[in-house]
Amino acid sequence: MFFTPAERRLLAFLALLLSGGFVLTGLRQVGILHSPPSTRTLHRASTLESPDRHPRIRAVASSPFTDGHLDLNLADSLDLMALPGVGPVLAGRILALRRQRSGFRTVDELLDVKGIGRKRLASLSQYLKVK
Repeated sequence: MFFTPAERRLLAFLALLLSGGFVLTGLRQVGILHSPPSTRTLHRASTLESPDRHPRIRAVASSPFTDGHLDLNLADSLDLMALPGVGPVLAGRILALRRQRSGFRTVDELLDVKGIGRKRLASLSQYLKVK
């Protein structure tokens, strides 16, 4: 069986690609390489409605999430991005206001965050609390 030079290069490339995949899988299995978190998991609004069904929420349920509510004074940016309609920019604005004020006293203080109006606050307030 004879291959042209182009076919040999293609076969070598495919073999290299396949072996690289095996190496990455092995590194993940031994814990040296970690998979990045799924953005679907982070942005899914239903995660707050049913913490038992979603491992991300179950894993952090002991800290900022209690009784199905997110404590604004304990949440980090990933926790905030799990809320419906909150992306990285809005989460950063919420955290900046929290730092500026040394914490929130009420959920209604979110009205001072650019991008949060009464309508968005009404949809978010069912998930939030302040201790």
